[in-house]
Amino acid sequence: MSGKTITIVSVTGHQDYAQGSVYAIARSYFELQKKLSNERLRCLLISPKKPNVCPDFIEWLECKPFSYLEYNYFIIYVLHQFIQTDFVLIVQNDGFVLNGKNWQDAFLDYDYIGAPLNTLFRYQDEHLIQAGQEFWERHFDNIPPAHFEVQNGGFSLRSKRLLTLPSELQLQWLVDSAKLSCNLPLELSPRTAMHNEDIYFCAVYRKLFEELGIKFAPSALAMAFAIESTLYHAKHQFEIDTIFGTHTMGHFVLNDLNNVYMQKAIEMVDDNILSNRLAQVILLNGISITTPNTLMGNHHEKN
Repeated sequence: MSGKTITIVSVTGHQDYAQGSVYAIARSYFELQKKLSNERLRCLLISPKKPNVCPDFIEWLECKPFSYLEYNYFIIYVLHQFIQTDFVLIVQNDGFVLNGKNWQDAFLDYDYIGAPLNTLFRYQDEHLIQAGQEFWERHFDNIPPAHFEVQNGGFSLRSKRLLTLPSELQLQWLVDSAKLSCNLPLELSPRTAMHNEDIYFCAVYRKLFEELGIKFAPSALAMAFAIESTLYHAKHQFEIDTIFGTHTMGHFVLNDLNNVYMQKAIEMVDDNILSNRLAQVILLNGISITTPNTLMGNHHEKN
């Protein structure tokens, strides 16, 4: 087998997400074969039950149902145990390959690459501080010293070497204090995003990982790898037809190989879905969009 190998994997503790995860794996698998031989690819789904539609080329492993908080715990400490390839491509029902022709071998030169996020972090007295989007918008083209960007994990490529480090080094995973929702049903959620596995890898332990030789992809290459916040690509005037994959932040989820369902409201002009930049990217790559009437006219969330 020539070339570095990749496991396309999706992990979910929610059975409702499992079928969409299958479509994300399968679509990514077929698209990658436009540039890579299938001998270099392995497919893996970890979910509570095997979905009704699950092709034979996807290996399935059963897990108990678990929350999103536990998902982060799983990715940080457990996932590496099921990976026998050089790299892992993490996909989700809302994160998948758009166009395999846009694959670049340069992606494999780094231990971590995902969609760049429009926020900045810095260390202050060994504490991690998040600057936020407004600060990023003022400084995106000239990032201040000691600040750095991070990249999304929902659709990301990582080396197995990176995946093994948290367990190998017994690195702590810290969860911030929780806040309680004011509405019923009651719901707990952490006050910050520091517990998210992508922030864990890209920010919390970034300094340590880089000291150990781990390489995070530069933003210019990360923009070619994936899109999450269309604001980021728009600010950098990046051509959307050259992008490899996407993470839609739950706005669009796969319900077939070539169709997504809009499950969260997006920003549109006069109910014209083509006015939304993320929708443009999806449609450009031959994926149709199913839009429920209940979300039309409700355009408060930006993309």
